[in-house]
Amino acid sequence: MSDQYTDTLQRYIDKMPSLSTTVTKVLEVCNRQDVSPNDLNKIISLDPVLAGNVLKLINSAYYALPNQITLLTKAIIILGINTVKNLALSTAVVGALKGHKNPYLSMDKFWAHSLCVGVAAKELAVLNKIPVSQR
Repeated sequence: MSDQYTDTLQRYIDKMPSLSTTVTKVLEVCNRQDVSPNDLNKIISLDPVLAGNVLKLINSAYYALPNQITLLTKAIIILGINTVKNLALSTAVVGALKGHKNPYLSMDKFWAHSLCVGVAAKELAVLNKIPVSQR
């Protein structure tokens, strides 16, 4: 790599916002083998935006539950650790990109790219006989 390319890349990296403390803790806890919904509840309950997003997701039409879920721990149990982790990460990424005008990245292109990466990852898993969630 050329020095100019490396310098340009380093400038972009330096400008990237870091993840919030809450999201960093969620990722750390979710990577443990002994993680429990109560562990996540303790962290997420300290972040009203993330807690609201978890409850908003569980009460969305996608899950079509007969009763509204108001307890964060119950929402985490139903959604699953991995879904909550992904929600925390996506909330942080969208929050970091919100309001930043970047001529190189539009939100529509970002979401289209993310969706394509997810579909490709799922197809690769199927081809390699790795079990994947159907939801």
